[in-house]
Amino acid sequence: MPSLLLPDAQPVLTALAILALTATCRFGFAVVTRLLGTSKLLLWPAAGAMAALPFVLRDPLLAWWGGTYADAQLGSFLAATAFAWCFFRAIERSVGTTPVGAAASLAEWIFYMSADVDPRYRDGKPLRPPPGKLRSQLAKLCATYAATAAFVSAIEPFGFRPTAAVCEACGVSGPLAAALVRVGDNLSGTVLIYLFLSLLLTLGSILVLAQGHDPIDGGVTPSP
Repeated sequence: MPSLLLPDAQPVLTALAILALTATCRFGFAVVTRLLGTSKLLLWPAAGAMAALPFVLRDPLLAWWGGTYADAQLGSFLAATAFAWCFFRAIERSVGTTPVGAAASLAEWIFYMSADVDPRYRDGKPLRPPPGKLRSQLAKLCATYAATAAFVSAIEPFGFRPTAAVCEACGVSGPLAAALVRVGDNLSGTVLIYLFLSLLLTLGSILVLAQGHDPIDGGVTPSP
């Protein structure tokens, strides 16, 4: 089937289309799970349907859109993550661990269900962010983006696996080089994943802050 879009525009517009569909589905999921209350009998099947939906719809939607799997990689990753998040929100509600106040109204539940970083509540009411927190998160986003761009630019010429080139330049060979390559490539991959997740968590925090809620710190494990 011929593509509906220009080749260079296809991946970007495909990702935007997927994100728009995901946002619509998340709104619908929020309404449904609010109406279902806290019933495990109803929420667990609904949660399973949420998690499965992107995999069920992927092929027919791509065929209709005229896109390819390569075009949809970024959008599919973000969509699958969002649907998985909805899955856990529904399970959370069914076992009674939803923060007090998050389901106080339909509007608040829609916000909580769609928030990519948990908003904070106290005494059943959402906490408001302290002055300057939004600015600091925007600065953090810029710094993280710059660090991610610099790191990717450094390792991309080596196929994202730079350790072999470093070993060769230093004259290291044999079993030691093989061990260093394995450790070094795992380390560079870990750093890249950390930077990417930090970028997404900061962006999620900014979206929560922009709506007047104070998010948790995504980089700190909450205390029990």
